[in-house]
Amino acid sequence: MKAHVFRLKPGEDLRDSIQNYVQKNNIKAGVILTCVGTVSKLRF
Repeated sequence: MKAHVFRLKPGEDLRDSIQNYVQKNNIKAGVILTCVGTVSKLRF
């Protein structure tokens, strides 16, 4: 197992950033164990 860590800049979309990171790093499966920060908009 390999841990990946990355940081978002203010205003960046969380979902889009995760998808881009996964594609760039050829990640086939994973889990988000923790997340720290604030959001300005939230949609379920």
